[in-house]
Amino acid sequence: MRQLLLLLFTTITSVLVAQNQQPVYDYEKHGVDVQASQLYLESDKSIVELNETFNVKIIMVLASKEDYAPYTFNYRYKDPSDAPWTVGEFRIISGGGKIVLKENEVAQIVAPSAMPKEKAMLIQVTLIPRLKQYQQVQLFTTVYLADNDNVFYFDCPALNIKQEKYIVKQNSGANMMISGSTQHDAKTLNESVDAHQKEALRKLQAKNAAAVMEKKGYDLSALTSNCKAVYSKEENTTVITIQGDSVAMMAGNLVRMKRPFLITCSFTGNSTGRFPLKLAKQNTIAITFPMMMKACSCADDPEEKKRRDEAGEKGPTCDGGAVVITDYNPKEGFVKGYFLGSLEGADEKGTIFYGRLHGKFKVALANFNQ
Repeated sequence: MRQLLLLLFTTITSVLVAQNQQPVYDYEKHGVDVQASQLYLESDKSIVELNETFNVKIIMVLASKEDYAPYTFNYRYKDPSDAPWTVGEFRIISGGGKIVLKENEVAQIVAPSAMPKEKAMLIQVTLIPRLKQYQQVQLFTTVYLADNDNVFYFDCPALNIKQEKYIVKQNSGANMMISGSTQHDAKTLNESVDAHQKEALRKLQAKNAAAVMEKKGYDLSALTSNCKAVYSKEENTTVITIQGDSVAMMAGNLVRMKRPFLITCSFTGNSTGRFPLKLAKQNTIAITFPMMMKACSCADDPEEKKRRDEAGEKGPTCDGGAVVITDYNPKEGFVKGYFLGSLEGADEKGTIFYGRLHGKFKVALANFNQ
């Protein structure tokens, strides 16, 4: 199970390699001696979820002797013998978690699986002097922790979507209609009384609708929620839909940008397990952006694929992935799990593009009579 959880949030090692391929510092070209005050430790994400993987790296900011403009480099010299310090040990001082990989000035870290009291991680790296005129240096950075039920990550360069994070808070659906109050600016007593009568009627209708749906085996509050799961007995499939309206982070930075989206995934049956894409037609993952009129998905029907292969026809080219259900609980009324998918879409000209979507969820189960 731990390996599966790490699969959800693990950053591909190529990301670490890509960071190390940034321009290195050439002492002969720039000719500026580095001081300790020009070094700092940077995380690629300011806020991470529990079990999420992120990178920290040593950065140096130097001013050119020619124009005094600041230049930023990874702490990596073209000629390692020019470096004033060698990179020593990376350590997690507090907050928990684990360092899983270190390569030169970059370390890859997995956040803790349980929320620490301080709700943050303090990370340290030691720089060991190579020359007598330099002192040992310790750099620190703080990474804050979050534990959201529904959080997703999407990357699709063709749509100009780069390392976006979406956090979706589940609303209470019909319960909001039943318990909520309507604010109004009534100019007369009659208008106020009329408004209260309409509000009372609305609440009564909502309660009656909930009672009717309950007799049919549905929870109206869950059914009208923005995060829900519905099981179809006829198709032996559970469909999960998650509606959000904004981007929480881009490339590790908070943005709070409005952009409606719909994430759907489905899987065979109504129980826990791992459900690989393209091995059963019921197993699917998709994300849709209504305002952009774009969508990416991955799914296939093995029987249809067999027919296509025999006919020499092409089909979906997405690499696949899996939906993993860790808790399917009709009694408590929720479904919990995560997914990872390599998706595909097409533009107006039919050109195929690809994206990568992964995330975790805990959604309301709409039908408890299964």
